[in-house]
Amino acid sequence: MDDLERVARLYALQNAALHGGQPNPKAVQGKLLSERAELRSRAKELVPLVERLCAEVAAMGAEAQRAELAHAAPEMLERKEREEKKTELPELPGAVAGQVVMRFAPNPSGPLTFGHARGVVLHLAYIERYKGKLLLRYDDTDPDIKPPLPEAYAWQREDLAWLGGKPDEVLTASDRVPIYYEHAERGLQQGALYVCRCPPEVFRDLKGHGQACPHRELPAAAQLAAWRGMLDGTTAPGGAAVRVKTDLQSKNPAWREWVALRIVENPHPRIGSTYRVWPVLDFQSAIDDHLTGVTHILRGKDLADSSHKQRYLYEHFGWTYPQVMHWGRVKMHEFGKFSKSLLTEAIAKGEFTGWDDPRLPTLKAMRRRGFQPEAIKAFWLSLGLSERDVSASLQTLEAENRQRIDPRSDRVFFVKDPVRIALRGAGFEAHPPIHPEHPARGARKLTVTADGHVLVPRSEVPEQPQVLRLKDGANVRLSASGGEVLGTAQDAGGHAARIIEWLPDDPAQTVACEVLTPEGTDQGRAEASLLAKHAGDLVQCERYGYCRIEAVDPSARAARLVFTHD
Repeated sequence: MDDLERVARLYALQNAALHGGQPNPKAVQGKLLSERAELRSRAKELVPLVERLCAEVAAMGAEAQRAELAHAAPEMLERKEREEKKTELPELPGAVAGQVVMRFAPNPSGPLTFGHARGVVLHLAYIERYKGKLLLRYDDTDPDIKPPLPEAYAWQREDLAWLGGKPDEVLTASDRVPIYYEHAERGLQQGALYVCRCPPEVFRDLKGHGQACPHRELPAAAQLAAWRGMLDGTTAPGGAAVRVKTDLQSKNPAWREWVALRIVENPHPRIGSTYRVWPVLDFQSAIDDHLTGVTHILRGKDLADSSHKQRYLYEHFGWTYPQVMHWGRVKMHEFGKFSKSLLTEAIAKGEFTGWDDPRLPTLKAMRRRGFQPEAIKAFWLSLGLSERDVSASLQTLEAENRQRIDPRSDRVFFVKDPVRIALRGAGFEAHPPIHPEHPARGARKLTVTADGHVLVPRSEVPEQPQVLRLKDGANVRLSASGGEVLGTAQDAGGHAARIIEWLPDDPAQTVACEVLTPEGTDQGRAEASLLAKHAGDLVQCERYGYCRIEAVDPSARAARLVFTHD
């Protein structure tokens, strides 16, 4: 047995010891990926191995499981609170405690996503380390390609607070347009900027050949006159743009003579048609970073060009550019590509219920599902700050979250797509624990009368009679035509009967229940104990997964849950 298989088997044994002898393959894999970061890129290929080991462990019986684990790794028999795992972040170059100023600057075109959380988490970690100052700046000066969503300003503030962010100052770029105009005029006067009136295809050819625009060296008076034409409406959209003088022979054409301000007549969703000339992000951000005293910038390496372009502007104005550190791309297998503009259209068409639809990777959706901010922070900190591109699995995040929600998640039975089965034989009572690791919380009580009925998932009903175990209840011989009680579950000892979830077919002991999942909505019945819960509480629907309670209606005897993960 190689080392990987040995470790995976130990985690399967530990999970079985913690959960009644039935290891959860997804939980085991999540634990494995959480502890062995080098395996994250191999997440998919590990699935068959983990499933095979879990099946072998499940067939052993509880006593044999504990005996093997006690011999191989006795320390794993005791579950302990694991300290939050953090990868040590590199030092900020030139940082002085108490003098670090950083900014988190999202475009308010929607709520923050799971990807945005990386920036939030890293900024907060450094601000805490250096006792620095955090600015929240809304970069909203693109009413054309990335128009802001009015509600998103408050949403992003809420998302930041949920992750523990308390900005020392909040700025909105669209309120600062006169400041950008002032610096544009200064740059035009001193010859750092110029107004280019070349048709796009003409300028594209000049730039590609490293040649100057014919308007580049016109005197300041001519530049300012052209600037006024942009402001007062004399110049049509697309007829002129303010450019930054750069190295015409720069090795990267994207850095050459980049646009600083351009005409956009689309009304701004927040302030309307107050302005017709808007700064591009690289110009606006560069000005704001200097004026607010930003000392260090963290950004994805896909924005590395911004640093090169903005340095030209800083040199023109005689400013010192902040220290910059980049992070690499992270590909989450389960999320795929994500476009806010396309999603906005999809929501408007009713394809999604909103930005908190459980199918979406927004923080609003993840919060609704029951993910904890501490788990999201631990996930991103475990990846650290590196320019290396990595692949990660949602299972790693789920493993972090599972550690945090399991102790507070009382257990309930939920039967998806229930089938009513008549049972012959003796009645019985089941007393499943409210939480298997916290016996002081007590037990639930479920009662089936003699010749009563039970509800079981349609997917679990065998075509031919088969001995099954109703979890924590009774052993039964079950088929679609009916069932027979053979004895209580405790009578079976190590008998390897398949365990299934179930409920008494009794309206007094159950409630109607729907669960919103990333794949759709599951309908079924759940224990009536849900009626004593409140919106926001977390539960584990046994053999189904963790869920967050969204609504409870005692009068209708109904509950709505949102699926978190296995």
